[in-house]
Amino acid sequence: MRKPNVVVVGFGFAGRCFHAYLVNLTQELNLYGILTSRSEGREIAKASYKNLKTYEFYDDVLTDTNVDLVVLATPNDLHANQAIRAIECGKHVVTDKPMCLSLAEADAMIETSRRHDRLLSVFQNRRWDGDFLTIKQAVSSGMLGKPYLFELFWGQYGEPSGWRSQASHGGGKFFDLGAHLVDQVLQLVDTQAKYVQANFHSPDTWNLDVEAHATATIIFSNGVEARVETSSLAKSPKPRWRIFGTLGTLTKEGIDPQEQAMITGNIDEATENPQHRAVIHANSTEPNSEMIIETVPGRWRSFYENIAIAIEDRNKLEVTPESSRKTMAVIEAARRSASTGETIELT
Repeated sequence: MRKPNVVVVGFGFAGRCFHAYLVNLTQELNLYGILTSRSEGREIAKASYKNLKTYEFYDDVLTDTNVDLVVLATPNDLHANQAIRAIECGKHVVTDKPMCLSLAEADAMIETSRRHDRLLSVFQNRRWDGDFLTIKQAVSSGMLGKPYLFELFWGQYGEPSGWRSQASHGGGKFFDLGAHLVDQVLQLVDTQAKYVQANFHSPDTWNLDVEAHATATIIFSNGVEARVETSSLAKSPKPRWRIFGTLGTLTKEGIDPQEQAMITGNIDEATENPQHRAVIHANSTEPNSEMIIETVPGRWRSFYENIAIAIEDRNKLEVTPESSRKTMAVIEAARRSASTGETIELT
């Protein structure tokens, strides 16, 4: 039986450095083609991968009966329409995160995938970040007791630019990058998110139609609280993670190193700075109550390896569209809360 043929649609940074690279590393998948409207992009793609087919138009991908899986590395506002069209043409689909730009679009995508019995997933590769895997292990082991407050932060300083910073195309940093953080916290808290309250901020001197800093508080039905922040206004950033539990507090600095290693050409050489290891401060009066936790190695390769398995057995899909819909619901509620000042109840 032949390997599923994969076409990556879009050959910008995400399509080139993330999707095409990782698909090509996946032995169970065949990187069959690249679509880009730029002629120079098609030449780069051909030079980078042997026996690669290139496309200029999306319709040509959809009518190619050899294509099994379409990966959408396109602006966020295109995901829903492109995914639905591909599924209706019998293709399986992976979209880059976020899944789309609205909950209504997410519902339409899911309904189409069910009706046509095609795989639909979202590139939540950061479920395989080393920091997330380490946090997940610490929480499940009971080292923190019962966690009651999660704080997740990702930010730096600088005015956003490009299509990701435009409301109509990318939705802004909280929509785009926050999709990872919200997804991560929803995986860590094993109960239903119930309420969302958010505040968004932007300096008057920046010409933006999206927020520069976003803070969203999620309250779960068991009382656990999670605060998710993304920022372009953070000259002095917070720790990446801080988790408060009944037995101790965990702090984790730094960003998973796989992206930089991947950009330089070998994701397997990713090495974390030892200073970024997680630290647990036990709730104790003992003077030596600090414990350093070794980081679980991250493995983004696992995402597409799972996609290959799930094409044959949908029950084994790790990143289900339903789980990504929950992320969309929280993000949409946060935007509504920031606009109205109300606390939004999730239904």
